[in-house]
Amino acid sequence: MAGGKGSTRPRYLQIADELKAAIERGEYRPGDRLPGENALAPQYGVAVMTARRALRALTNEGLAESRKGAGVFVQAFHPIRRRGIQRLAQDQWGAGKSIWSADEDRSLTVDQVSVQETVPPAHIAEMLDLNADESACARSRRYVLDGRPVMLATSYLPYALVKGSAITQADTGPGELTLASLTSGTARFASEKRSADGCLVLRKRPRWACPLSALS
Repeated sequence: MAGGKGSTRPRYLQIADELKAAIERGEYRPGDRLPGENALAPQYGVAVMTARRALRALTNEGLAESRKGAGVFVQAFHPIRRRGIQRLAQDQWGAGKSIWSADEDRSLTVDQVSVQETVPPAHIAEMLDLNADESACARSRRYVLDGRPVMLATSYLPYALVKGSAITQADTGPGELTLASLTSGTARFASEKRSADGCLVLRKRPRWACPLSALS
């Protein structure tokens, strides 16, 4: 069962996690219908409302779509072309563009932003040289393409560095703000991705004066 015994994670999110894992394993392919709330409720021993929230969590993340009268289906995406060389080119982010705007001629936009002070995961804290009890500012964004959610992205910044600045607000206001304006020291840009075999790949870059628009 999802989450395991004694898990503090809400039950509906545990169920959503199991459904996501099944999608990642290929048990449900793009366009496939997911089990309905009436099937999930007895399977997991929960109320129908809890099962409904689990399915809604998947649609909110853009992993599934609800079709009126038909059920909830695994999202089927039109492929996005990735242009790796241009993504971090200075003329890209230096012009105030999101690094992801290099990937596709279609408009990739942010429709949801949330910001919170939080203790980051251990591997993030290590990359930022933070102590175990030091907090970070986590900026999470949901990107949509052609009206559909296609990506979730979270940037972590040392909270001591950005405290009191516009970066800690969901709406950063007009114009651009760079991290370079907040520190005279050298900052690091770090990215992570999943390789073809599912392994986590981390890369560090010893430069940046990345505009806030790239984090928005």
